[in-house]
Amino acid sequence: MEEVKKFAEAVQPDWAVMEPGLTVRSEADYDRAVVRLNELLDEVGDDTMHPLYGLLDALGALVHAYEVEKAMNPAMIEISTDRSRLDVGYIHRYLSEQSYWAVGRSRDVVEKSLANSLCFGVYAGARQVGFARVVTDYATFAWLCDLFIDEAYRGQGLGKRLIEAVVAHPALQGLRNFILATRDAHELYRRYGGFEPLAAPANWMARPRK
Repeated sequence: MEEVKKFAEAVQPDWAVMEPGLTVRSEADYDRAVVRLNELLDEVGDDTMHPLYGLLDALGALVHAYEVEKAMNPAMIEISTDRSRLDVGYIHRYLSEQSYWAVGRSRDVVEKSLANSLCFGVYAGARQVGFARVVTDYATFAWLCDLFIDEAYRGQGLGKRLIEAVVAHPALQGLRNFILATRDAHELYRRYGGFEPLAAPANWMARPRK
């Protein structure tokens, strides 16, 4: 994070010259910068020879630095179940390319899974930086799955906050079974979600995909 902040500080003067009046030091600045960044992405694209490519890089670094700084402030992180805010493309890219459990999952499958789950998004400003979903009948059973925090935002306690937000959701109280599967985060889910190993794992069965 220090490297990002140093780079952002280094390019700030150039940005101020090229874009008079623009800074990223408040929420209003951030919102304005994101709009300008999207305009530049549309205009510049992948053309590294474009005269505004340097500004695109600089502005992107400043926006990211502000987002990282916000992520370090618990009060600036929001967890929401508003499905309209989900960045479906981001969720699909993470699950299909970076997760160990859903590599290769198609965009269509991701969209269908979101439509049929209670979804939790983690946001630093307008940017989504984490996700989880719960498959449930809201009466007897729930399955917590696809939980992740963006690598750039880990180490700030966001995973803990997300687990706590999921298990505290009013619609998920009083369920007979609330389960999940994890390869290496057992202690995290035990401490912050109250999950325990199955009491009788031999009683559970799964129908493998063919």
